Amino acid sequence: MKAQEKGKKKKKAESAWTAKRIGLIVLGVGFALIMVVTSWGMAPLASLKPAQAGESVSVGLTFYDGQDRPVLTNNIRLFNATYDKGGLIWLISPQTMRVGINSTKEIVPVPAYRYDARQINYAIFGSEWDTVASALEGMRQGDVKKVTLEQQPYYIQPMSNQTVEILGYNMSTIKEGQQIPVPLMEPSENLSDVNKTPEYFFRTATILNVSPGGVIIDIGSARVDVTAIQLGTS
Repeated sequence: MKAQEKGKKKKKAESAWTAKRIGLIVLGVGFALIMVVTSWGMAPLASLKPAQAGESVSVGLTFYDGQDRPVLTNNIRLFNATYDKGGLIWLISPQTMRVGINSTKEIVPVPAYRYDARQINYAIFGSEWDTVASALEGMRQGDVKKVTLEQQPYYIQPMSNQTVEILGYNMSTIKEGQQIPVPLMEPSENLSDVNKTPEYFFRTATILNVSPGGVIIDIGSARVDVTAIQLGTS
């Protein structure tokens, strides 16, 4: 009987010590976590919160055409890989956007580069910019989202033989599915000053159809991969 009582006391003691030890371990881990977070500052905590309306975000963008080929990106590896394969792709820097805030422009010009061309202003349509700005809400730092872009009727346009040749292409060799850069002029409503020289932007277009009279092109992008690089940028 006494032996059993001793056994029970021993078990109770062990249980008490185990609970106490666990409590100390949890307390120790909690204290260590506080120390680490304090040494990091607020940046790690900020990266955990979702992007909110009006917040400024540094955004990575990769636009794809209707054949799922990248045409515009801030990803240098993707740019190099596509460029080396002969793809008509342009390199840009990450863009600063505000969550849910629409652009006031029909065209948002973005400086873009290629190894074999001078710097251009690539035309991101205002509707595309607005779609991305809306998609940012709720994203956390490091998140990537694939966003489908709405297609507009004016993305499909005819281009005459003469225009194709002025752009430096030969109608006898041009083919369906080929990518070409096309210039776009600043919308006429922005030219209130008659003495102002119109500004030109460029887009990568896809040849949809080739005929004796010219070609049909698509200047739209089908989707964009959006990366929230950093939240709360100025």
